[in-house]
Amino acid sequence: MSEQWVPEDVEELWAMFTQLPGPKRDQLLRAGNANLIARSMWPDQRTAYAGFLVVACEALKPIGKKHNRKNVYDVVSNLLGEGEAELLRRLPIPPQLTRHRLFSPW
Repeated sequence: MSEQWVPEDVEELWAMFTQLPGPKRDQLLRAGNANLIARSMWPDQRTAYAGFLVVACEALKPIGKKHNRKNVYDVVSNLLGEGEAELLRRLPIPPQLTRHRLFSPW
């Protein structure tokens, strides 16, 4: 019931992953971990699911202080284009707002 198929290029992807510099590998692992946490919450905890998807996306931001203030919309814009980021911004409950309300100190 929980079996999943790997893509045909899994060996090529693994080789690419192992060749990444340590900080980039760690960054990708953090994003993957947040994604796994999110998936474990669906469908019972939908708000937390959405928040962790945003965290997973934000984990893909470039490393460095100058990128600290970037958010999910910046990541999506860089990966998929500004149009996709704008669609997210216009949702009735924007993803960044969900993440902020869940994980930011009051």
